[in-house]
Amino acid sequence: MRRMLRIVFSWIALNVVLFAAALAAGQAQTPPLEGSFYTNSLHYTNRGIEFICSKEHGGLEKLTGMSAEELGCLQAKCHARDVVTCFNCHIDTRIAEKKDIQIERHGLFFLVNHEGEVTLGNFLSYVYGNKTMITVAPTFSHAIMEEGRECRACHATSIVRQVKEGVLELLSWRDGDAVSPEGVVPVIEGMKWNLTFLGRASDQWNPLEKPEPPLINFSGYCAPLSREQLGKLERAQPEE
Repeated sequence: MRRMLRIVFSWIALNVVLFAAALAAGQAQTPPLEGSFYTNSLHYTNRGIEFICSKEHGGLEKLTGMSAEELGCLQAKCHARDVVTCFNCHIDTRIAEKKDIQIERHGLFFLVNHEGEVTLGNFLSYVYGNKTMITVAPTFSHAIMEEGRECRACHATSIVRQVKEGVLELLSWRDGDAVSPEGVVPVIEGMKWNLTFLGRASDQWNPLEKPEPPLINFSGYCAPLSREQLGKLERAQPEE
């Protein structure tokens, strides 16, 4: 069954890639430079940020008033405005009805190790019958904000304390609705994943009574933070 689950998830990922490639092949890839989404969007890499158009267009300077060299230290984890977190991607519905059903949440930002440094990650959970799976992967958001997060957004927070104690609930079911926190979540070694997995019948979500423990998948060559790194996040940092 786990092998079948991996095959299904691989099929989904392949279709997403093929769909993106088809879009790219069917439209021009040179966006207008003025008055568009692109003049307010940055593309993140692990080494910093670059304007989605080529640097000679001066996009960084127009947006931030700073040169590309000055901006080289800025990272996605501090300036990402939003990342969509998808809980409970319901594979049974996808197979039976050929449509996507999941619970989308905003305001959650996950931290992972990737290429030797801490960067922004994304989280997805899946349900297939009574089987469950969690995938964590690096993500590079195009939805950014000029003002970066303050140190206190990541350091010495309630979420950091709950992660250390193993009591953070990423998704719970209360009064017929899915509830999740907001904030920066360090993904650590031996993470205790407290979340409710849901089944679906008659277009209604219902908590699974005894879901199997989730298969944990770290994708995109990312890895969880160490306990030592978590210790650094426990300490408050002076604000500049």
